[in-house]
Amino acid sequence: MPYFGETGSTLGGVMNRREWIFRGSTGAAGALLVGATAPATLGWPPAARRMPNGTRADPIRLHSNENPFGPPEGAREAMVRAFDESWQYPSESYPALIEQVAATEGVSPDHVFLGAGSHEVLRTAGTAFGIAGGHLIAPFPTYEAFRSYSMDAGGIVERVPLTSTMETDLGGMEGAVTDDTTLVFICNPNNPTGRVVPEHELRAMLSRLDGRTTVLVDEAYHEYVDHPDYSSCVDLVREGHDIIVSRTFSKIFGLAGMRVGFAIAQPATVQRMMAFRNRHSISSVSIAAARAAYQDTEFVRFSREENAAGRRIVYAAAESLGMEYLESQGNYVFIHVGEPVVNFQRRMADRGIRVGRAFAPYTDWARISIGTRDEMNQFASALAKVADEVGQE
Repeated sequence: MPYFGETGSTLGGVMNRREWIFRGSTGAAGALLVGATAPATLGWPPAARRMPNGTRADPIRLHSNENPFGPPEGAREAMVRAFDESWQYPSESYPALIEQVAATEGVSPDHVFLGAGSHEVLRTAGTAFGIAGGHLIAPFPTYEAFRSYSMDAGGIVERVPLTSTMETDLGGMEGAVTDDTTLVFICNPNNPTGRVVPEHELRAMLSRLDGRTTVLVDEAYHEYVDHPDYSSCVDLVREGHDIIVSRTFSKIFGLAGMRVGFAIAQPATVQRMMAFRNRHSISSVSIAAARAAYQDTEFVRFSREENAAGRRIVYAAAESLGMEYLESQGNYVFIHVGEPVVNFQRRMADRGIRVGRAFAPYTDWARISIGTRDEMNQFASALAKVADEVGQE
């Protein structure tokens, strides 16, 4: 049953463990795969990665929000070609990617900050704006790469809980802003919930905060979103607003292992962050891969459609077991598993599947990353068996 999803469903109370066990009885296993039937596959990209065996020793990776298809073929070829220049320090390769991002996003190159994945972008921003007692505000839970670095730099991070429907509480966050607030962080779509912040609400808040503080909008899952109430905030940067938009090549572009990300911000903000960057943090091989992947619109389309199909399989599996879930705009789905996540992780690991960690305070919800359709069907089958196992205890 979707939980405050796009279908308009509402939460009718938390399902207790016995109810979940009952609805997850043996007969559900076959129903999961039937309900998960997807349109014919679009086909594999060239040189697809080796598929795991789905065993404890070689598990299916549904825990890190990676693109299961790996990088596009053009990026693979670009990496090989870049090996010949890998003896050089990478700084000279940075401008080409900066200019490519700037041209694509409609800004000048001095608006672009490169980092080793969005993690470094958020770490650098957290340090730059948290230093010497800066006051930062963020939803809770959310992706928190910047939080520990902000606190290490002497910052104070105020967490604002999600609403009762697991939406980002913009009103609560705005109400927490003081004259000392240096940065407000919003992950859109949010991780782990996959929920988007409605465009009109976000832009209204950003307008009210303009001139009061800097806002960082993490758009790591931007390319996956197809929700009509979502829009990127890059245009606000173009208009001169004090906003940082972070993006990454780790998700839809399949380059999580190559570590490339970027931010779009005002030139003064970019310079402020540059003081805290890790110089030479991105290799020339990674830069080459990112440049090739960034222009591969067909691979992005393929990955988006396959991801949507994988999400539908998770929805069908959850519904057949009577489990609540959040309709997601990322490459993951947050589902209520009815027991501590640590126990659920162990049960799924026994069946060769790794799932996401606990996100307090929702410690009986699990974040399930989207793999290939075959992997998600294996997940659906394992989920039914886990329900049976719990029911027999």
